[in-house]
Amino acid sequence: MIKNFFSKSKNNSLIIITITLFFTSLGFLNHKLIIQNYGAKTFEFYSIVVSLSALLSNFFMVGARSTFLKLRSEKKRLMDFLVLSFFIIVFLSGLSGLFLNYVLINFSDKLLNSYSLELQIFILLQALVFLFSYFFNSIDKTILSKIVLLSPISFLTFFLNIFARVEIVNLLIYALILPIAFSIPLIFKYICKSFNVLDFNYNFFKKNLFYGLNHMSSNVIDALSNKMNIIFLTFIISNLHEMATYAIALSISKISSTFSNSINHVYSPQIADSIFLKDSKNDNSFNEMRNFTIKSLLIFLLVFIALGGFFIEFFYSNIYYEAYQISIILLIGQFFNSYFNPKILSLKLAGYAYQMSIIKLVALTISLLINFYVYKHFGLFSVAISFVLCMNILFNFFVVKIFNFSRIHS
Repeated sequence: MIKNFFSKSKNNSLIIITITLFFTSLGFLNHKLIIQNYGAKTFEFYSIVVSLSALLSNFFMVGARSTFLKLRSEKKRLMDFLVLSFFIIVFLSGLSGLFLNYVLINFSDKLLNSYSLELQIFILLQALVFLFSYFFNSIDKTILSKIVLLSPISFLTFFLNIFARVEIVNLLIYALILPIAFSIPLIFKYICKSFNVLDFNYNFFKKNLFYGLNHMSSNVIDALSNKMNIIFLTFIISNLHEMATYAIALSISKISSTFSNSINHVYSPQIADSIFLKDSKNDNSFNEMRNFTIKSLLIFLLVFIALGGFFIEFFYSNIYYEAYQISIILLIGQFFNSYFNPKILSLKLAGYAYQMSIIKLVALTISLLINFYVYKHFGLFSVAISFVLCMNILFNFFVVKIFNFSRIHS
């Protein structure tokens, strides 16, 4: 039993969960610092920028994480795809940045007219951080991968304390530059060991690009489902205070999802091997993932019920106290995600990402229609409940029922 508990995968999962929780706590400290130094209005607008950029990032990553995992057993091909995807992502992130500028300038009271260039740079740097993190994960550098992905949070904390009068967008740029500067020498060193000349193979590139696009559609719908309520409250209801309240609750629920995301980060290479290399010895990873995640989530929920109200007051003040109740609703929904998570991850890697994204889009549409009709009666509570009902329960249940899970091993 002791040997099983301290297995390499579980040790890495615990380390990554600890790292993630540390950086997440810094993220909440950043929110407090922004409210103190810049005011609640700036925090609300900061929430819009971060949410929209997170949504757009899924358009230009072209399913890079899933493709890296697929190619991890072919070192030369992995290097080829890294170099090629770098240029694609740089190009597409530029287009995404232009679109984000257009949305913010035309639909947000033109508050970011003077930040056009800064936002463009921010989107590009964010893309490179994602790309490097996903690559490190594919070569079993899971802890390094997570640090690269989350370290901008700590750098932002440092800059918010040192440069309190500098614009938020500029501080975000500074926070992204540092992990990129740290990653480039490591990437270059690995490339020099494994890669000499770029061997452009059109058929290989086309095959894996379509595989990545398949996963990109799924990632876009996933991101859209997470951010749709923020978009709904911002552009349909036009209530930035309620948007920020929901964004806070969503951030808190994301703490619990860090358990499943961190465990995914560790187990996804093993699950990819069990699917693509038919390595049956990794099949026990599914139950291990599920049990570990649910237990961690239960502990977190109980702690938050006891201390969550004090947490909200300390970091955000009483004006956002409603986020406490909304957070509990979203945290309950995370239990359903945790139960189905191993099967959902496996089905995505097995090639069902596009089909699953269609089902999720239907569930998202139903949730949005519910919001239109009941929001005026129940406010944010209806937004949270419809999300849990449609996205956490109905979507997961129907996906597992529709797709025969045993087929991924056939």
